[in-house]
Amino acid sequence: MYNFLKKLHISPYLAVALSFLILILLGSLFLSLPIAHKNGEWPSYVDSLFMAFSAVCLTGLNVYTSLVDTYSVFGLVVMAILIQLGGLGFITIFTFIMTLFRGRINVLDRFVLKEALSASQYSGVIRLVRSMVIMSLTFTALGTIPFLFVFIPKYGLLPGIGKSIFHAITSFNNSGFDVIGDSSLMPFRNNYIVTINTAILTIIGGMGFLTISEILTFKRPRMWSAQTKVVLSMTSIILIVMTTSLFLSNLKSANPLNYFESFLVIAYSRTGGFAISEYENMSQIGIVVMMLTMFIGASPLSTGGGIKVTTLFVIILITFAYIRGKKVHAFKRTYSHKTFIQATVIMFFAMITILIAYVMVTEFEQNNTEIIATNWGSNAFIFEVISAFTTTGASFGITPMLSDASKLTLSVLMFIGRVGPLTLMATVSDAINREEKLHYRYIESDIIVG
Repeated sequence: MYNFLKKLHISPYLAVALSFLILILLGSLFLSLPIAHKNGEWPSYVDSLFMAFSAVCLTGLNVYTSLVDTYSVFGLVVMAILIQLGGLGFITIFTFIMTLFRGRINVLDRFVLKEALSASQYSGVIRLVRSMVIMSLTFTALGTIPFLFVFIPKYGLLPGIGKSIFHAITSFNNSGFDVIGDSSLMPFRNNYIVTINTAILTIIGGMGFLTISEILTFKRPRMWSAQTKVVLSMTSIILIVMTTSLFLSNLKSANPLNYFESFLVIAYSRTGGFAISEYENMSQIGIVVMMLTMFIGASPLSTGGGIKVTTLFVIILITFAYIRGKKVHAFKRTYSHKTFIQATVIMFFAMITILIAYVMVTEFEQNNTEIIATNWGSNAFIFEVISAFTTTGASFGITPMLSDASKLTLSVLMFIGRVGPLTLMATVSDAINREEKLHYRYIESDIIVG
């Protein structure tokens, strides 16, 4: 693999980005075929491209009112495959197939794989790939079972099985698509089997394969790595804090949520994108809480997006260490200067990217009478932009109303959010992960900031 990429002068980082892009383009071609649509007509290619971006990038934004009423069985199968491949990554799937047929994975190939998985070291990457594929298929299969007890009685045997499998795939991969209708999970708001199973799958998928793998080794918690401890601690804190905040902020809203429903909304908002209530009925503070939850997102090497809980953890750690005048450490570990820089760059990049995209979409849609008539104002635009960048898929429902320019803008956002800011930067400069070695040192100086 590495030798092939070297001949084409393609860096491992660019290979990761291109693997997603090629998958998206192939998916868009299949989705643009008349056989993929119930009406048998040729759709808009921009719409098909947008849906391919949304599927592969595990977002869930939908240009159609209802997925199940738009796509044929062929189209839905294509969507499910794109979501599953997008969750694992093309390079991961390729490597897994190679190992099945005992293909030789040399040291240089492991380097490509290491960068594709954002792993910290070479050792164990092949084992991680195998466990990723096995875990993904296992959790999807187990997650399908509870849905069968609800969807088969309601929709019939074959449709019920199909919907159960599709929903399990989208739930574990945090993609947010559904084949229920035009109102996401709202018809099943009071069905605990569907809502709880969906929440469990989205949370597990958002924890990251490394974390899941370490938990499944059944080591004592004190033996877990700092990465796993950070992920589990931050995930728990965010779920509790954001759930409580959403519950309190919506007590006097038009559609108040009880604490359990608030938990479901937050669990889905971490990048799942499913909905059990209309977002426009929430209070302004409640919407802000949701956007913050989406912005933070899930964990590294997971099916979720956002800046990641580990990034937020490092930012908070730096801040409190500075306030207390102490060195940065947590869980009996100190962390590298490179980690601090990466967290800061990711945060800055995310905020700037979202701001630019928001301005662009607002400009493109300033004369869109259909959206203006909803009276949702700028809330709908910033919500949509954050949802796209964090690959969440939650929406006020304006996606079908957007112009082609806005759809393409959101497609780029979804791609950036899925591939990751650091990987995209590395495609431009291969020096991003190299430490400069100088035979001299500059005199250190301070400048006034703040």
